[in-house]
Amino acid sequence: MRGWQRLLVAVLAALGVVGGATTAQASTAPGYYLLMNRQTAECLDVWGAATNHAATVGVWRCVGADNQQWKPVYVGEGYYEMRVLHTDMCLDVAYASQTAGAQVVQGTCWGGENQQWRPVHVVDGYYQFVARHSGKCLDKSGSGHAVQWNCHDGWWQQWRFL
Repeated sequence: MRGWQRLLVAVLAALGVVGGATTAQASTAPGYYLLMNRQTAECLDVWGAATNHAATVGVWRCVGADNQQWKPVYVGEGYYEMRVLHTDMCLDVAYASQTAGAQVVQGTCWGGENQQWRPVHVVDGYYQFVARHSGKCLDKSGSGHAVQWNCHDGWWQQWRFL
């Protein structure tokens, strides 16, 4: 089974685990999903619905707004660009940093490895997203910002498709 097919099966399985549709789920555009953080039950969000390159990404209450809807676009070898609906920009590790704690932002999609993420199933429909360029995981910092961090089993690195 190809990577995109595995992801599709996993997404459908996750939707089955979630149960009934919420208002946010019902309002997502076709092919787009909310990504809910396991620790906070908040969604990955471009803060303030900013439209600029390098705008802050963090977590916020799940409302299903366009700046919370992410589309996985397969780029090969198990990796995906995560494109946000309101700007069609990519989830991007700022400056292609290799550092743990580096900010994750929305950036103009250009095919860089710092914009490519491999979903790794953890448990119960939750995934870690591993950055191709660094091998580090998408994480929620204590302040709510999205960062990359050394991969571990913590719930702040676990995300569910809604």
